[in-house]
Amino acid sequence: MFHLRRIEVAEKFREDSYPEGLEGAIAAPNSHRPIFERGSVRIVEVSIAPGVQEPIHTHEPAAMLVSLTDTALRYRKYSWEAGQWVMLESRDGHSQSGKTNWFEGEPPHSVENLDSEAYRGIRIEFLDQPGRLTW
Repeated sequence: MFHLRRIEVAEKFREDSYPEGLEGAIAAPNSHRPIFERGSVRIVEVSIAPGVQEPIHTHEPAAMLVSLTDTALRYRKYSWEAGQWVMLESRDGHSQSGKTNWFEGEPPHSVENLDSEAYRGIRIEFLDQPGRLTW
């Protein structure tokens, strides 16, 4: 069992600006499963079933995401305003198996699998490198 550690976040992120419990493995446990953690590195298996939209969540640490599948996806960005979620943007895209992306943290978002097969990826989080949590 892995225990998610709270890490320092970027100065421009106020801890009280979002509801608690938005870290990916907490808010979206069906799609984010920590499989290894040692020192300042955590590895998370990401899997989104066909037709499923993840709950809104964040990723505080900087990370690399390695896509393991070619999958049609919809990425939605959110803001927390006056006690409710407001969708800021929705865009469709396609993951490419073997492609690696770098993220400086990810503010509130959700991903929907538009494909007929599951999306799979490996997220390598650098716990000592807090990222930005504002759009």
